[in-house]
Parts: sequence; structure tokens; C-alpha cells
Amino acid sequence: MPSPMSVDVKDILVAAGIGVFASTSSSEYGIYIGQGAETPDTIIAIFDVPAGKVIQPITRSVGPDYVGTHRVQIKVRSNSYVEAYDKIIEIEQELERKINTTVGNVFYNVIYRDGTPVFDSYDEQNRAVWRQNWSAMRQIGSSSSSSSS
Repeated sequence: MPSPMSVDVKDILVAAGIGVFASTSSSEYGIYIGQGAETPDTIIAIFDVPAGKVIQPITRSVGPDYVGTHRVQIKVRSNSYVEAYDKIIEIEQELERKINTTVGNVFYNVIYRDGTPVFDSYDEQNRAVWRQNWSAMRQIGSSSSSSSS
């Protein structure tokens, strides 16, 4: 079973040095999946959201694959409005137009943004929260990671 897109995006961001998975240190951004921790103040939270298009089976000569559109929403929180904005732009620069990328057993044809970063609000502790939605076309199966054409 493939991991949700949120887990794959977390792996991409950790590999790029943008944050540390489940970190509670205030000196770095902790990356969380499906939730936002109360501490530290600086976090990246990744949520899977409905994609509007279900995974559909397709046939290839090598064997069955599954291709579909998947979506995540990424939220960045910080005590500083500007710092949170800078971090979501850093994420955008890492993910934007990522083409032909394999994460685990999933081949991503393309990862693309659904609009620009949006300032959500300040939370109860007066921390700035920015968000951005992302979509991807991905393939799951035995021939997906080996196909390069």
C-alpha cells in the first residue's frame, strides 16, 4: 500500500533540509502530518485533502499501475509573520514543478501548486499561519518507478 501524499511530501521536505519530522525544538521547524502540534511555535503541518478525481487503474505492458490526482494542504506557523511567509515560499520553491520524482514506491509525474500562499490568520497564541494547496499526478505500481519515458 502506498503512503499518502502527505508522507511523501514530508520526506521531500526533510530531505531538502526544510524541517525535521516531529521535531519539538524551537530552533528548527517541526514537520507534522495530519495535525499541528501546540509546540514548538515553528511548525509545518501537512494534510491530505480530497482531490476530486479518484485513483483509476491503467494498463501497461509491464503490469498494472494506478494513476491519480492527489492533493495536500501545507500550513506553516511561526511567531513571526515574515518568517512564516519566508518558510512557505521556501517550501514552494522546493516543490514547484517537481517532475518525474520517485518517493518510496510512488512515482510522481508532477507536483504543482494550486494557487499562491495565503495568510490564514493568527492562532490563539498570536502565531502567524500561512497555507498553500498542492496537487500531484502520481503512479503506484511495479512499472512506475522504472519508467522514465
